[in-house]
Formats: sequence, structure tokens, C-alpha cells
Amino acid sequence: MVRRSCMLCGKMYKQEKLRYVSVNKPHNAILVTLLMVSSSADLKEMKAVYEKAITSKKHLCNSHYIDAAKYLAAEMAAVGTRFSYYNDPAAVGSTAYVNEAEIPLHVLDLLNLYMKDIDSAVVITERDICQFLNDALRRYYTPDGWSSGSQVNEKMDCEDGMNEAGVSGLTAQSGQGSLDTSSTNPLSTCALFESNDYDSKEAVQQSLKQNEPVRTLMDVMKQESQVGSDSGYGIPFRQPKIECVDAPEELSSGTSCPVLTDVKPATETLFVKQDLDSSDVMAIDPEDPTQDSPGSSTEASSMHVPELDATDPALLKQYFLIEGEMLTKLFKFCPQCGQKLAKSRLCPAGTAAVMRYVCSSCSLRYPHVRRWESQRRAVEHKKEKTYMGDLEAAVAAITTGLRYTELQRWAEQLNLSFFTKAFFWKVFQWTKTAIEQVYNMHRRDVMKVVQESYERGERLCLAANGSVSRGDQSSLLGKAVLSDTRTKLILHTEFIHRSESDKISGRVDVEALNRLLQWISRERLPVYSLATNRNPALAVPLKNMEPELGRVLHLYDTSLLVKWLENELRKAAQKEGCSSILPWIEEVKTLLWSAAEWSPKFSSEVPHRFNECLRQVTDERYDTVEGHEPTNSSATTSDNANGHVEASGVSRLKDNALRSFRDVVLNKRFQRDLVKASPAGGVPIRQLENALYRIYCRRDINYPPFVYPVFMKMAEMHLNTLRLAELNGDRKVEKVEERDGPRGKTTLTFKTPVAHTWRDSVLQEVLTLRTWMLNDDLDDIDDKSQELIEAIEAEDAYDDLV
Repeated sequence: MVRRSCMLCGKMYKQEKLRYVSVNKPHNAILVTLLMVSSSADLKEMKAVYEKAITSKKHLCNSHYIDAAKYLAAEMAAVGTRFSYYNDPAAVGSTAYVNEAEIPLHVLDLLNLYMKDIDSAVVITERDICQFLNDALRRYYTPDGWSSGSQVNEKMDCEDGMNEAGVSGLTAQSGQGSLDTSSTNPLSTCALFESNDYDSKEAVQQSLKQNEPVRTLMDVMKQESQVGSDSGYGIPFRQPKIECVDAPEELSSGTSCPVLTDVKPATETLFVKQDLDSSDVMAIDPEDPTQDSPGSSTEASSMHVPELDATDPALLKQYFLIEGEMLTKLFKFCPQCGQKLAKSRLCPAGTAAVMRYVCSSCSLRYPHVRRWESQRRAVEHKKEKTYMGDLEAAVAAITTGLRYTELQRWAEQLNLSFFTKAFFWKVFQWTKTAIEQVYNMHRRDVMKVVQESYERGERLCLAANGSVSRGDQSSLLGKAVLSDTRTKLILHTEFIHRSESDKISGRVDVEALNRLLQWISRERLPVYSLATNRNPALAVPLKNMEPELGRVLHLYDTSLLVKWLENELRKAAQKEGCSSILPWIEEVKTLLWSAAEWSPKFSSEVPHRFNECLRQVTDERYDTVEGHEPTNSSATTSDNANGHVEASGVSRLKDNALRSFRDVVLNKRFQRDLVKASPAGGVPIRQLENALYRIYCRRDINYPPFVYPVFMKMAEMHLNTLRLAELNGDRKVEKVEERDGPRGKTTLTFKTPVAHTWRDSVLQEVLTLRTWMLNDDLDDIDDKSQELIEAIEAEDAYDDLV
């Protein structure tokens, strides 16, 4: 069996009966200084012990830790401090503990005084002493009292002739004017070096004389005060009470109160104070108001405040999930006065936790049940009952497109206290009004950016589109979108129900354009061109608005032309013997885009440039196209300059494939529409629909008409926020991936995320609206309208299908 020696006493024990020296400097400093105070060991020798302990891995007897812990416990009892106990049925062993505030300040001062000569870089704090004593309580303290050294180390005794010295504090029997030492229990004190350091060990043994009187901290303070300023230990003694108090049960075993001479009865308790400029110890009567209390000095107490980094201010605004059982552990004591609580009760209030408690001390001043709330109220108003966390959670769910049913399922699975469905929809009405306010401010900011992108006096190039999507079999939903082709920012959106266009889907585009043109007229925007889809009926509203808007150049969205061309070519490729058309589709699409972008002010050149694809797909050059003049030779000097397709490795089209290809390309309406191809594209209608249906609104829910404008405005602000970040250089490409799709490879571009600050603005508007409602006494009014009831029923009907 491996046996090790204690670095202090030199005795050999089994390794499992010893402790490793702590790597914590303050921990070792407390142990060394406490042994110095209790045993009058030589300073130089103890300094050598401390230096050896922190530089090498050594072992220690448990009895040394017990001696030091007993001394601390006795000093705490001297000032009337008892151990606290926590309730833990699963705990093994002692549940006693102490807090930092219970550490006597005079003990802290003296230990730091000794450490100045041992290691001036180490400053012992109340927290260090608290951790040291709690560790000893956990290891060596039992309900019957402190474990002796023999109990821990199998009846260890010092065979080298070391004398036993009692280490105790200031305890006494209750009701006696003097202290009795008949029950003093001597504690073993051993030499302070390993056995091989014989000279040092012998020197320490000589310093510990047999039958030496028990020294307490009061004796040490008096001795140091008599030495004078030359000793370097002149410090103020901070509030150690000298009257004897009832010894607590936890100190009754192995601890007693030694004899103190010249001690007055408890009714005339004195504080000991040492002058910083002299070695005189003077008595201070606590009843005399003319004398300063030694604890009134904040300078000395602030010297040993433990260092702790300040809390990140951002964390103070965050919400944290707290388990109810963990929260109740914080309410064993009153948060106001610190008194132990008689009763406490946890109550849920939405996402907030409310603790109701009864304090025996505070009840004298406030004779009622007190309460603590985990969240502040939404606004500072005496009538406010809504908690800030509930309001923020509901608004955040609405502005991020989360439905209440989904949140409720998540909360039930997590066993999370949550707000009611009625509260959510009440907040929805508040948020709807707030979104309209924020949307108006957002649109003004967007218009400012758009106008700055044009030169002074230059008219705008806009694009408009009216998209129709089927939300339910019984309803058709239309979206009118107006955007700027230069900045790609959305300027305005409109929601159109089929009932507003005579229940005819084909008229939704016309109604959408009418509304957009009326909005342009109200805003008095100078418009140069307007790109729309290929509906011929859209020319009529433009013609009708010429008196108000002036002449506006009508263009077609090039992306819609490209889409039509791709679909028709794929249909042609499905014919017999025409599969060779498929490899040419992407090349022809690229040529169409380059033709539209090459001649923004000469749109008549677009058909001629695009028809060059006929020459590329055949073996012989096609100089003429039906109904068009030959291409200007000066404009076709090189293939690259004209945007020609280089289809190396792609087979030429012949016979049926060539005829089918020509029929699509030379389609009369297509050739006529090429003249109106917009060089800047059109409205990002698909991106808007993706944001609308994938984030803010479920496509399969048949909401009432009043709900959709709210979702449309949020989708518009969502896309504009991303686009503004790109214009400012804040949203950059992170990576690009190619994935195989049903029509070939698809390119996916991943960009850096962007903070949507408009959602924070919506919350602030809701709080402003909430304050206005409380000031006007509108809080108790039942504001659940018929439209809101229809929206709730629509979601319930959808949830019943899931």
C-alpha cells in the first residue's frame, strides 16, 4: 500500500487518508495564516511552507484543515453568527454553509495583515474565506459536530513528541458573566515540515511550548498592538463583539470558550479599536454617540471587495427560461430585508413568474402578502396589467410570421408557462395599427433612397405587376406591386380580392395597375417608363392617366419574355426529333437578356440582336428574318460585341428541330413584344410572394380580406431591408452552390444575415399605442371585432385539418 507523508507534520499515512495541497493561492494563504494565528508559528518558517505548497504537489493531513476551520467557526460564534442549512433530501452529509456577509471583518483584516509578509500579491477576500470554510464543512462537519483528526486519519497521533494545542474561538455558556474553560477540547497541532527537513521541523517544534495557553484572535490583536508600529501589524479592529453568546449546536462539539480577563458583562459590551498612529488599544462604548464605530470606515472594507467583471448591459434586456423549482430556492429569504421567509408561493402569469411571500419582518411595516414579479409591466401606468415579456413575445411572433397554435404546441412540449389565445389576438389588433405606422415611415425612407439614385430632374423608371395566386378554392388573391428598376426597391403594394375585380381573374392586372397609377399620381412622382407584364389591356389605364402623369413609356418585363420563351422551347423539344433543342435553351435565354440590356434607349434593335440565335443554331447564316430588315453590318462586326452565343460542343439544329425552333423564336407577338423589352427587368414579384407565403402568411389559410394587407406590408419591409443592406454593402455573398433541379442545375446564393430593425420599431409603436389606450381608459373595452373573429375562425379551421 502506497504511503505518503504530510508536508506539515511529516507523518506517514495511506494516500487516500491525505489531501493534496490546493492549487488556489488564497486557499493555501488562509490555511497558513490561520495556523499562524492559532499556534504562534514562526513567520519565516510558515512563509517557507506557503512557498513550497504553491510550487509543488504535496499532501496534507485532514487535521490541519479541521483546526483552521474550527478556529474560523469559533470566531463566527463570537460575533453571534450561526451556520445556515439548506434543504436537500438527496444531500449526503452535512448541509451547513456560510455566506460571505457572515465572515467577521476583523478575521479578514488579520489574515491579510499576515499575508503582507508572506505574499503581498495575494489579497484574501470574504469569498475566499467563505469557500474555504464551506469546503471544510462539507468534508469534516457532521450533525454531531466537527470530526476529529483521528476520525479522519484513523486515530492519527504525533509520535514525534509534538504537543497538542487547543484552537478555539470566543464561545461561552449562556447567562454567565465569565467564561469557563473546563470543557476545552485540545486540538492536535503538528510540526510544519516534512520529516526530511529536520532542522526546520525542529525549529517549529521549539516555538510550540508545552501547556501554552490557548490563543484567540483577541489575544493576537492585543499582542500586535503592544508590539507597536515597528511590527507592521497595526490595523483597526473591525467590530468583533466580545460578549459571550450562546454557543450554537454546531460548535458545541470540540469547541469551548477560553478565559478572557478584564471582560465586562454583556450589558456593557466594548468594541476594541486600535489607533493607526499608536499601539494603544482603547475601549469604545457602543452606547456613546460621540465615539466613532470602527465599522464605519468604508475605506478599509472596500480594500478587499472581490473583483468581478460588470454584467454585459445587453444581457439585462434578455429573457431567460427559469425552472420553477430553481426560482423558489431564491426565495428562502426576503429580497427586501433578508429575513427568512415563513411562506412563499409561485404563481404563473403568462410567461412571467410571480412569487407571493410572507415576511415576518416586513409584515410589521406592510401588513399584507408581498409579491415579486419576474417581468416589469409593459408601460409605466397605474392601470397596466400586461407584462412586458408577454407583450414582446406576442409582437415578435406576429412580426416574424409565427402562428399562435404553433407557439402553443411548442410551449406545451416544453412545459412552458404561456399566455392565452385571447391575449395573442388582442395584441394582433394593436400590432396591426402599429405596422401601418411603421410602414409609412419605412416607405418615406425608401423613397428618399430611390430619389438619391437619380440625377436631379431625371424621371423614374418603374415596374408594376399584378399577380394572382390561388389561396383557397373559393377565393382568388391578387397583389399589386410597384418597384424601382434601378435600386430594385419596392415602393408600394396593394392587395386585391377577386370580388373587387368583378370576380374575373383576368381583370386583376388591370385593377392593380389602376391603383398603382393612382398612388403615383397622389405622390406626384415623375415617371419616365413603366414595365408591366405582357397583358395588352394594361395600355388602356396608362392612356387614361396621361393627363395626370404625362406620357409614360410602356415596357414589358424581360423576365416574363424569357420565361415564355423557355416554356415554349421546352414544349417544342418534346416533339418527335426535336430533343436537340434542349441544350440551346439556356444559351438562347442568355442572348435575350444581353440583347435587352445592350440597347436600353434603342429598343428597336432588340429583335435584330436576338434573332442572331437563328444563325447560331444552323449551319448557314440567316441574314433575314420574316418581317425585319437585315442586321446592320456595323453592329455585327464581332460575335462577342453583339452578344452572340458560342455553343461549342452543341449539335446544330436540323429538319424538324430547326423548324420548331424557328416557329417559337419568330412568333409574331413575341417579336412585337421584343421591341418593348425592359433593359432593367421588372418587379421582384416572386421574391415578394416567397417572403409573404413562406414567412408571414400561410397560403392554405383562407383569411378574411383585412388580414392580408398587414402581411403584405411586412413582406415588403422584409425585402426592402435586405435590398437596402445590399446597397449599403452590409449584405455580402458568403457562398454560392449549384444543385441539380428538375430543369437542370440551380444556383443558390447565400448571403450574410441582416437585422430587421423595423420589427423593433413595431414594438415601440405598440407600447406607444398601449399608453394612449390606458390614458383614455380603453383597456377594458371589448374590442374583438367581427373581422378578428373571422380571422380566428380561419386559423381554427386550418388547424382542424392538420
